Amino acid sequence: MQNNYYFLKQLSKTINFNLKNKVLVECFNQDKDELVFSFCSKKDENQQSYFYIRADLSPSFTCLHFPTDFKRANRNSVDLFQELIGLQVIGVHQYLNERAFICNFNSNKSIVFKMFGPKSNIIYCDNGIIKSVFQTKFKADYLLNFNNFDRKIDQSFEAFQQSKNPIKELFPTFGKEIINEIENKVEGNSSLLANNLSINSNLLWTTIQASLDQLHSSTFYIKKLRNQIVLSMLKEGGEIIKQFDNPILASNEFYYAFKHQNVFEVEKGLLLNDCESQILKLKFSISALNEKLNRLQNGIKNVEIANIIMANMHLIPLSSTTVVLFDFYGNAQLNIKLKKELNPQQN
Repeated sequence: MQNNYYFLKQLSKTINFNLKNKVLVECFNQDKDELVFSFCSKKDENQQSYFYIRADLSPSFTCLHFPTDFKRANRNSVDLFQELIGLQVIGVHQYLNERAFICNFNSNKSIVFKMFGPKSNIIYCDNGIIKSVFQTKFKADYLLNFNNFDRKIDQSFEAFQQSKNPIKELFPTFGKEIINEIENKVEGNSSLLANNLSINSNLLWTTIQASLDQLHSSTFYIKKLRNQIVLSMLKEGGEIIKQFDNPILASNEFYYAFKHQNVFEVEKGLLLNDCESQILKLKFSISALNEKLNRLQNGIKNVEIANIIMANMHLIPLSSTTVVLFDFYGNAQLNIKLKKELNPQQN
């Protein structure tokens, strides 16, 4: 949910509080798919206050992180968006019903944080015209019109009643987690409401409003859901690990927890693969040894075969390769292999 509209709405509001009137002093990239912004303001002549935004825009994991301090690497570091260096932040605006917000500077310059999951990007604009983008692979981002990014949607009860698919049409920003939670609550009462569509509709509306109350609050949860660390604004579902009332602190905790778990899971996966490979080899060895042990325990021993041959040498023709003799140990006929170049006694 770190890229969900309702979380970004809370996050951008807090970013605005921290960034307003600060000056961008650095913007650089030192790791693939990662961009770092450093803002500064003077508290007094001898003390400066910094605010960092670290945007991790990798396809597998997209998140904004706000370290309290950040040391730039001496190598493999590239300056970006240099037109914004030295400019003061006027304010941050969250686009309505959209997973994006804009940071406006003086001189009519701005940067847009487009948090669209695997297609996230950071875009620099001058007088509303796109000049450059961080992730250049997304060619369509050059054609975006941010004047149309605010989406006004009628989310009244009347519009809900008239809609054939109210969640998709009226609340397109909910996302999978929110929709699943709403559906689980409604379907949990489906047996009581199966024959009354009006009550079912009212229940859905009531459930949506209850979820919106949570989404509009300032409570954020770090949870474990289906063995994954997630950031959520819903109390239900999964195991709550930590709770926050500040979206920046919640985003930071989620970032560190996810990265730690991801590194742990990768290392765990490598070790498990190695263990499973060793277990497989040992299973084959055990199977082979058990088969050999079974032959030794249940098979006819060489000394017994030798005694059977000695007792029946008169029945064995010379140069024979096989012979069938009576096994007086097992009380049955036994097929015995012979070497034809040896006589029965030598066999």
